[in-house]
Amino acid sequence: MFRPFLFVGCGGSGLKTIRAVRKNLITAMEFQGLSASDFPDAWQFLAIDVPKSEDTPGGLQAYADNDYIGLSDNIAYRFTNGIDDQLAQRKNTQADFVTWRTDPENVAVNVDIGAGQYRAVGRAVGALTVGAKLQPAIEAAVNAMQSPKATRQLRKLEEVFLGEVSHEGPPPAPVVFLVSSLGGGAGSGIFMDVADAIRRSSGPATKWLQEVIGLLYDPSVFSDQNGFLAGGIPANTLAAMSEIVSGKWNESAGAPYLPGIVGEPGEGRGPKYTFIFGRTNGRINLETSQDAYTSAASVLSGLVLRPEVVTGMISFTVGNWPTDSAKSDALKIHDNSTTFMKKPVSALGSGTISLGRDRFRLYAAERITSGALNAATQIPALPGADTGLKTTEVIKQL
Repeated sequence: MFRPFLFVGCGGSGLKTIRAVRKNLITAMEFQGLSASDFPDAWQFLAIDVPKSEDTPGGLQAYADNDYIGLSDNIAYRFTNGIDDQLAQRKNTQADFVTWRTDPENVAVNVDIGAGQYRAVGRAVGALTVGAKLQPAIEAAVNAMQSPKATRQLRKLEEVFLGEVSHEGPPPAPVVFLVSSLGGGAGSGIFMDVADAIRRSSGPATKWLQEVIGLLYDPSVFSDQNGFLAGGIPANTLAAMSEIVSGKWNESAGAPYLPGIVGEPGEGRGPKYTFIFGRTNGRINLETSQDAYTSAASVLSGLVLRPEVVTGMISFTVGNWPTDSAKSDALKIHDNSTTFMKKPVSALGSGTISLGRDRFRLYAAERITSGALNAATQIPALPGADTGLKTTEVIKQL
């Protein structure tokens, strides 16, 4: 059966990707004769970024919903009671904050419009606001995904797409995908705390929130950008990867910036399973970052619409991650005799080949209908045409 999904996009890359996922799903529904109004509550989206207002490009803006969470909250970065000042005053986070704090006097970024490609700025904004802003949104999404209405909607979609309803019980456990970049400012800075907030919101009936799957774009995705924007990407990526590895290998690591999140903390920090998504595999090259977003969105929307594929992926990931963690890595920094040094990241790719029969079927139906209507409106005079025959009767004679 189709299952519930929660897609979380962090920063500009994450937002563009999950908007494209929603676009793909709506397009697939329209091919089946459905409309955007039939979109199920079981497929939820959360878009999280630093700016107050979403700035997704126009082509994808039409697929935005009321799910955007802007973190800046009209707070300046510098000065008294600014973002830096508030974090510096928190007793429970001071010891951690001083290890990566940026001198506020050197930060000339208006966080109301973004993090300016500075990961430390995005990290600070998220550290201050993610906990308070995200938990209500997570609760609302979970309630919508697990409602009786959402189950009915999924059964309707399964009947339309697959031709049958596989069972009458509850749908399979929901899946959480978190999408971000490693090298940007906002997404790279906030995705760890966002993942922690989601995982720590789990409870006895929502343990699936612990199983966050992260899809993170590597620096190659942005190599088409100009030199100014690319300048901080390597450093941002190094910091993000360091935090991922630390969070994975230190299972007792807490989440000091999420004091308000009430739930089960689980093991380690960040996504439970992290996959890296790049622009090339050595043979196939995606030309631009937008091509990478489109490709990733195709992978994710394909998983939604192919229950057997996502079930296989989850089984393989959950089953093989511990096994792979027991293998030594090429750099010899992973000690396979240490049980808690789990594999930090893996890679993800997908390809599909189709003859386009679904689209041809739609085209053929429309073409035949169009031809019939054209013929009906251009028919010559028939016997009885002057006797008041109705159009439907004339068409029957044809």
